[in-house]
Amino acid sequence: MTYDKVNTIAYYNETAETYDNDGIYPANRFRLELIAEILNKLPKGKIFDAGCGTGLFLKMAHKAGFECMGCDFSEGMLKKAKNILPDILLIQSSIDDLFMFEDKSFDHVFCLGVFPYIPEEKEGKAYKELRRVIKPGGYFVTAHQNELFDMFSFNKYTLKFFERNFFVSTEYEKTELAKLITNPHKPVNKDNKNSARDIVFTKPENPLLYPGKLAKHCFEHKEFLYYNFHKLPPLIRNADKRLIEASKSMEITFAKRWQGMFMASTFVSVAVAI
Repeated sequence: MTYDKVNTIAYYNETAETYDNDGIYPANRFRLELIAEILNKLPKGKIFDAGCGTGLFLKMAHKAGFECMGCDFSEGMLKKAKNILPDILLIQSSIDDLFMFEDKSFDHVFCLGVFPYIPEEKEGKAYKELRRVIKPGGYFVTAHQNELFDMFSFNKYTLKFFERNFFVSTEYEKTELAKLITNPHKPVNKDNKNSARDIVFTKPENPLLYPGKLAKHCFEHKEFLYYNFHKLPPLIRNADKRLIEASKSMEITFAKRWQGMFMASTFVSVAVAI
């Protein structure tokens, strides 16, 4: 899918009112639990939430004693955030244009689930801006779609993973590979309340390669925390309530296990500015 910033903003404006409602699997709640553990280890200071959405993380950080600010490019998301955070400065801005802040303005920067919506060729400016406003030694915490999970899903995303990474390029190769997948055209997602994937541009991140990307932008990788686990591939899990519950039981306790690299669809990255 082609990147279109206007369409992405419109998507979030449209879904803002229902964004925090639990769907089939409330993955972002598990992400908040992981983030809470990170906050408990950080020295108090100024936190900037780049792409703050509806403000749930900032609410938690503020309650934990941090001085907080945030931005988002979606007017709808900011409106909802301001309703629960009347005393916190929230601005409408893209994360690649933070001219209103001086260098080294923040002790820590969080950017949760934003980079998946920025194509590779455009994300460099965003990393540069976020590195500019964070103090050396400050924590840089991000969240991403897990590209390696696509190998585990046995669906159309598995085929795309092979095309991106294993030099599958001819129609013959694509056709023969598709024969090995029982559901090469699924999932078909048309519900914007369920997932943004296939509705607007998104891109996954390979956790094996991400530490190198961080280093190029002057961040040092510390750890990954995996979440949104799937006991079995999603086409099976999502159709069985027992498997959904079994998947939930893997959250948090499996966050640092190697299985998460393949069984979890998303991950949190913890890094430090250098």
